[in-house]
Amino acid sequence: MLAKLSDRQEAILKSIVGAYIEQAVPVPSEAIAHAYHMRVSPATVRHEMAYLEGDVPSGRPGDG
Repeated sequence: MLAKLSDRQEAILKSIVGAYIEQAVPVPSEAIAHAYHMRVSPATVRHEMAYLEGDVPSGRPGDG
């Protein structure tokens, strides 16, 4: 079952995909945080990216 993305997660994911399509290179979290005016730190972008990749436990029993 797919989890619903938060508005911030959706914005970050769209920014990453858009930048990757334009540049065809990996997109650093700092570039996302600054170039797309996310109003979050690069660390927050990295955390959300890890969540989107499935590397962050959900906090539910039996996960992570």
